Amino acid sequence: MKITVILCTFNGVKYLEEQILSILNQTKKVNKIQIFDDQSDDNTVEIISKFADKYPHIIYFHQNERRLGTKKNFELGIKLCESDIFFLADQDDIWEANKVEIIIDFFNKNPNALLVFTNATLIDKDGHLLDGLLWEKWNFTHRLKNRWKNNFFAFNDLIMNNNKVTGATVAFRHKLKISALPFYLPYGYWHDAWLALHAAGNNGLFFLDSCLVKYRLHTEQQIGINSISNPGNPGENFKDNVSKDFFINKISLKYKFHYLVFKLIKKINGISHKIKSF
Repeated sequence: MKITVILCTFNGVKYLEEQILSILNQTKKVNKIQIFDDQSDDNTVEIISKFADKYPHIIYFHQNERRLGTKKNFELGIKLCESDIFFLADQDDIWEANKVEIIIDFFNKNPNALLVFTNATLIDKDGHLLDGLLWEKWNFTHRLKNRWKNNFFAFNDLIMNNNKVTGATVAFRHKLKISALPFYLPYGYWHDAWLALHAAGNNGLFFLDSCLVKYRLHTEQQIGINSISNPGNPGENFKDNVSKDFFINKISLKYKFHYLVFKLIKKINGISHKIKSF
């Protein structure tokens, strides 16, 4: 089984080295770390080049000709990489040493799983543990976890952009790549929700309530809990965002039965709300 990590970078000089080392030092080794840099103007490229020279058969480096923004950068990485299992990685986190081993074992035991996401511990800019866990911050409650064990309910939440999936914790099969490309993302939606939506539409969305990443909170985050509300990093081309209607039409055509259930759930919820208001 070929395992590839897609790591997207943009001005990541502060934390990138620690993240790359945590991926290299996994108990189950990955075959490739493919790094896609989005026109960094700090010393990020120098750090990547140092690792690529030291690990030429593992680390591969691509620098975009123009700045794409986070979502398009991940889309490009997924498009250009070939693997059996893909892991997505942000530049500022730290992987637990057994992350790959645990997730690959989960895929081996669950052949229907297309995408798996996990919980994470939280660290500050200096790497110190913070109170709480990632899912608590995203309000992925016990009730919601039980709800999302049914992919119809997960699909319903994801199509409404009630997303609980963090891209930095995601791994997925090659089959999902074929289904999910290209991205058609409305303004405010992210690549992790898009991938999870397609996994749920194919009844292949799973999660592990394990903390396999140290998720860093800091003021320079491009995306995530502490990021600015603007859904894109510098260079994000908002003209590339499709309309919500186009997005819904694409999803409804691709996953007709799931979309019918989505509309039925909305109708039932609407009737329930009216009864409560009466």
